[in-house]
Amino acid sequence: MELAKDNLKQEAHLLIFPSPLQGHINTMLRLAYALSFASGLRISFLNTDHNHRLLSFFSPSQYSPLSLCSNFRFLSIPDGLPDDKPRSTLYLTELFESLKTRSVDSFRALLLAGGNRDTDGWPPVTCVIVDGQMPYFMDTAQALGIPAILFRTINAYSLWVYLQIPQMMEADELPFPGLKIFELKKNYNFWVLLEALNPSRPSCAVKYKLTIEKKNKKIAADADLDVPIKSVPAMEDFLRRRDLPKMCRGATKADNEKLQSLASMSASAALSKGLILNTSNSLEAPILSQIRSLFPNTYAIGPIHALVESITSSSVSASLMAEDRSAFNWLDSQPDRSVVYVSFGSIALLMEEEFMEFWNGLVNSGYRFLWVVRPDLVANATVTFKLAELEERVRLVAWAPQEEVMRHRAVGCFITHCGWNSTVEGMAAGVPMVCCPWLWDQFVISRLVGEVWKVGLDMKDMCRRDVVESMVRAAMEGEKAEELRQVAAEMAVEIGRSVGEGGDSRLDFERLVRDILSLSLSASGEERRGI
Repeated sequence: MELAKDNLKQEAHLLIFPSPLQGHINTMLRLAYALSFASGLRISFLNTDHNHRLLSFFSPSQYSPLSLCSNFRFLSIPDGLPDDKPRSTLYLTELFESLKTRSVDSFRALLLAGGNRDTDGWPPVTCVIVDGQMPYFMDTAQALGIPAILFRTINAYSLWVYLQIPQMMEADELPFPGLKIFELKKNYNFWVLLEALNPSRPSCAVKYKLTIEKKNKKIAADADLDVPIKSVPAMEDFLRRRDLPKMCRGATKADNEKLQSLASMSASAALSKGLILNTSNSLEAPILSQIRSLFPNTYAIGPIHALVESITSSSVSASLMAEDRSAFNWLDSQPDRSVVYVSFGSIALLMEEEFMEFWNGLVNSGYRFLWVVRPDLVANATVTFKLAELEERVRLVAWAPQEEVMRHRAVGCFITHCGWNSTVEGMAAGVPMVCCPWLWDQFVISRLVGEVWKVGLDMKDMCRRDVVESMVRAAMEGEKAEELRQVAAEMAVEIGRSVGEGGDSRLDFERLVRDILSLSLSASGEERRGI
């Protein structure tokens, strides 16, 4: 009997499907790599056709070796868009709508095609891990009798805020009262407009104090974003309107479609067999206990990049863009802790005025800086600046291997959009941060960095050159910088303990492996529906 169980365990086949975004793919590929070391588990990693081609081209050193593993393979399905259709930030809504309406059928066909053994001799899929941003794929799998686990790549605090949107509405904290709508003239000066709307804070004009709708040239401006939010349990002491997702600032009605969708997507974890989070008790214990009250089978297994290194003594990553490794030659020639590393991730868009404010603030700080400037970073504009005079202390690259950059001895601080991957990579490396969030969970995370974890400075809504300059100096020199470095170093040690042998993240990962095998055993022993 025991032998029979072992044979079934060897047939366990896990399919992992990330959202088609750079950060999501990277995080879930790392999870897949860590799981590939588990005995008796086969793993199929599913991408869209479009991203599969990009990853194969830009990340062959990472992608190809994994393809050669006997228990690991890459698969892909169409995203439903034409090949020549852009998938950049401005087109994400269209991309996700296409996934929901067109790709679900391809996903279902893929699961059905492996009813017994597929053409490669692999057994049927017995369990799936689906990105929580796409719960409709979870529904498809479970309708076929295949157990599904959701992976949310955001942090626990942000997920908790999303889950509390109905409570904030019930408490009349959403939508914000006093929201004003202004009509924009055809030509306007961004900073003059900001100061006009914020006369009490002219020295730190508030980005996203307004929500700009370019199509109808309207902006929504709120009277006071520093009002505390009191209806989110365990966050009453520090959460403000300013720290909620950007879409909250433009919502004028309780039935706002985006807010309702965000809350609904977050609550969908209740329909899954488990919830995976890229975090640890050392980072988010108070909120993890709250989340587990709703979703008892929650696995806090992060930071995953550190977990992978602890388990495998190696690392894995994948990029949808070409990485410029020449930056390391430049970094090697710089003194210790002398360089400001700047990256706003793979999605954020800057207005031309914002880019120039950052540029001038960084230049005026006097510090060396390495800035990741994607070709599409500045929306609908081409910026020009004088680089010739600054070549010795400035390096611009289109994309960089961020984990390695963060660990370089020359990096003294990290100016970040506060995407969760970037944030945990910075914390694991012990690098202080200056936070300038742009989207979604980043507003919550920047508050945590500055007010709760105290490993950086929160610069949200203050992106003028004088503020950038002063924030950089505060993070790089003097008493405050020493304090940030000390706390960041302590945080890095704590993260190392979490992912190490016997640590809370490692134990949750081991529990996840056991549960995947158990779910697979149940699935392989039952008749699959629709097959």
